[in-house]
Amino acid sequence: MDKYNLQFNESVIMKSESARHGKTNGELVLTNLSLIHVAKKGLLKREHVTQRFPLDQIKLFDGKAQVMAGKSGVLDIYFVNGHQSFTFSNNDTFFSEKKAEKEAEQWAARINQLRAGEQVAVGNVAHNEIEYVAETLKGTLHTIKGVFGKTTEPEQTAKACTSCGSSVSGLKGSVVRCAYCEAKQQL
Repeated sequence: MDKYNLQFNESVIMKSESARHGKTNGELVLTNLSLIHVAKKGLLKREHVTQRFPLDQIKLFDGKAQVMAGKSGVLDIYFVNGHQSFTFSNNDTFFSEKKAEKEAEQWAARINQLRAGEQVAVGNVAHNEIEYVAETLKGTLHTIKGVFGKTTEPEQTAKACTSCGSSVSGLKGSVVRCAYCEAKQQL
């Protein structure tokens, strides 16, 4: 974490291992105070070049941060003193462009929340990735069903947890975990 040079009151909100800024690839880190791009430099890639962009320097219009997610995972940010662009990428061959676009959208939303002064949960990046995979798979299955002529939407259902009686819900036939007692059960 020393490569980020965090201030005493600064916390990491989210990060991406692969983001291009200008001609350099590196790690992009969002904190409660700044956007930080860390690129490796040198023949052995041991030296870090850190660029810090304070969130309070992002332009606001009608209370909304001037941050836009675009095609192919591009994140455009308009600062008081200029424009910065970051491009998310990954090595996946399957859904790579859509995943990059989704990641840019998540970053734009999170930056907007921070700039607008909203409370933001720290460190649920893994949850966002799981959510993305689940949504992608759901959309893919729907597409496949459409190709084969089966276009029925999955049915949502709810019931009482078999272990504690709390309400659990989800897609009919799926296995869910109770939020209260964490017991797994099929709907």
